[in-house]
Amino acid sequence: MKTTELRIGNIIREKLTGKDYPIYGVRNNSVFYGNDRLENIDSFEPILLTGDSILLNLGFYLVDFCGEIKKHQKLFISDCGYLDIVKCGSEFFYATQEHEDAMFELIKEIKTVHQLQNMCYALTDKEITFNEI
Repeated sequence: MKTTELRIGNIIREKLTGKDYPIYGVRNNSVFYGNDRLENIDSFEPILLTGDSILLNLGFYLVDFCGEIKKHQKLFISDCGYLDIVKCGSEFFYATQEHEDAMFELIKEIKTVHQLQNMCYALTDKEITFNEI
């Protein structure tokens, strides 16, 4: 993970403690977090999207979708706007749908929480609200 990937408010995990922190500043190869703490980015790791519970805690909800979605896929909708995430096996993808009856097109794989936060903001101008991850 590089500091150039991060925005203020992104959530990252401190390697030593395993605790998750939102960052509130970036300077060169360091991030500001916690109570005015500055630490090298190498002390942190991204939070991987590894299961449904992470998306649910980030304000997404699982949709009982009757339209065109392939078997063994799940559809999640964000409460921060019209942002659809499709889970295929253990991978998560940003997906779009041309119209209500169309199949979802998988656009980009999303591997980490901060990627999802950044994409949500870029597409909807809204921040993802989150509970405990």
